[in-house]
Amino acid sequence: MSVAMLLVGLAGFFSPAIGFVVLLIAGGAFGLGYGGVAPFGQAIAIRDSSKDRIGVATSTFFGFLILGVGGGPIVLGAIIPMLGNGMVGFRNLYLYSAPAVVIVWIIYYLIHGKHQKSSSKV
Repeated sequence: MSVAMLLVGLAGFFSPAIGFVVLLIAGGAFGLGYGGVAPFGQAIAIRDSSKDRIGVATSTFFGFLILGVGGGPIVLGAIIPMLGNGMVGFRNLYLYSAPAVVIVWIIYYLIHGKHQKSSSKV
């Protein structure tokens, strides 16, 4: 998804025809990102919970997924006017949001990735 966010941010730098193609590619990357997040996230939530807590884990995961998908645009939309005169606009918002996704990947690896590698050796 960070690649998609970066592409959306860069689409504004190209001519309208090229920018439209880049925007379509970014939309596809966003769709693949969200399409991958839901099943993988649900699998992780179920895997890390006991059998009697699977329903709670699933509902908690989807609750926070919906909160992020619904609340994220509201929060990011409120940030746009606060960015200042030199950085106003959705293009720059996407450009500056892309590193946040990379940071989340790193945090995920530190929490789950290392745990999986160490537990698979046992």
